[in-house]
Amino acid sequence: MTFRQNWGEDRVWFYGNDGSLQSVPTSWTDAAPMDVFVVVAAGRCLFRVADLLELTQRIQASESGTAEKSVKGKMS
Repeated sequence: MTFRQNWGEDRVWFYGNDGSLQSVPTSWTDAAPMDVFVVVAAGRCLFRVADLLELTQRIQASESGTAEKSVKGKMS
């Protein structure tokens, strides 16, 4: 088994049962390090701080009407 970065992501390379070289994203395996947030939260938190901050910004933007303008600007 070998670890390399290919296609912009870390991948685990291995030989399949038929002897062919195969790979999967490291995040699909237990070879990847545990996410720090998951370790610290230990199952006690349903939301990450970064996600809550983004939610707050989106709510504030929608209340001021800027969310609609910014979406239209991005779509055109």
